[in-house]
Amino acid sequence: MKTTSPQTIVSTVYGIWGSSILAAAVENGVFSLLDAGHATAEAVAEAGGLSLRGTQALLDGLAGIGLVERDGGNYKNSEESSTYLVKGKPAYLGDLATRIVSEFSSWSQLPEVVKSGAPAAAHMDLDEDPYWESVVMAIAPLAIPAAHFAAQRLELATMGPIKYLDIGGGSGVWSVVWLELNLDAKGVQIDWANVNKLARDYVALHGFGDRFETIDGNFHTLDFGTEEYDVILYSHCAQAATPEQNIAVFKKVRQALKPGGVLVVNDCILNNDRSGHNFALTFNVNLLLHSSAGSTWTKKQLREWLDAADFHDVTFEQTPTAAALLFARVAPPEIVAADE
Repeated sequence: MKTTSPQTIVSTVYGIWGSSILAAAVENGVFSLLDAGHATAEAVAEAGGLSLRGTQALLDGLAGIGLVERDGGNYKNSEESSTYLVKGKPAYLGDLATRIVSEFSSWSQLPEVVKSGAPAAAHMDLDEDPYWESVVMAIAPLAIPAAHFAAQRLELATMGPIKYLDIGGGSGVWSVVWLELNLDAKGVQIDWANVNKLARDYVALHGFGDRFETIDGNFHTLDFGTEEYDVILYSHCAQAATPEQNIAVFKKVRQALKPGGVLVVNDCILNNDRSGHNFALTFNVNLLLHSSAGSTWTKKQLREWLDAADFHDVTFEQTPTAAALLFARVAPPEIVAADE
């Protein structure tokens, strides 16, 4: 008799254990202690001011989820943990782990949110929400692969003295990548004042502050200008906006791009039958919890909105991450003249 394994169900049910173990290790500096050479439970406990019982249990848990490796009585970080979970390293993601665990209370409200359709905490709808001050820095390293991927597709390094606009740019991580690749480029970011301050500090820390400026405010209400930019980036913003809001943004982008300019949308984008990357599918539940109208939109929906804003030549490419890139171009003058 053939039996069906409940492994997917069981691993999903107990998934909260792994998140909590990871966050506890981050908060107690365990990965940094292992990186510094404290290789036993006793050494980690003593150096970190932790109980031996708690340290041993935590190391067992970390070994169980594959984030530390055990050799006899000694422990060391896995390659992944060494890269992403040791505080102070460039790709540090520890703050993301603690941020997600802090949101468990809102996830417990999901059954009621599904019934009502109203968010548990509408962080994505609030002006100047301090919530974003911790979130944008926690997720910054996740954007680096997509930023490089987009730059490669645009051939940004050889575009010369361009000017680009990053709408809702958050930490400024895209600007760090792009300004490093093109030393003649200048970047402008629109975001809330509290977020822009973090971005200016982050970009300046990497040595590019002299080619980066910010505009404070709500990008839904701000004017983007006319034919000012060669490239405009709209990263993980479409997902939190309504269809009408996205169309309005695309129309302003269309006006603000120079002839031959390009809009780059980076987002969790689904296929027209709502299939797609597993993270993009589950992320829609996060949008349900934390926004009043956000969703993971489909390629067809985005094409329709861009068509309404008079964009043409729309293409999609999946990045190495859960996000996909959309490129939409403004026709250069000679093509417009030919069409007329």
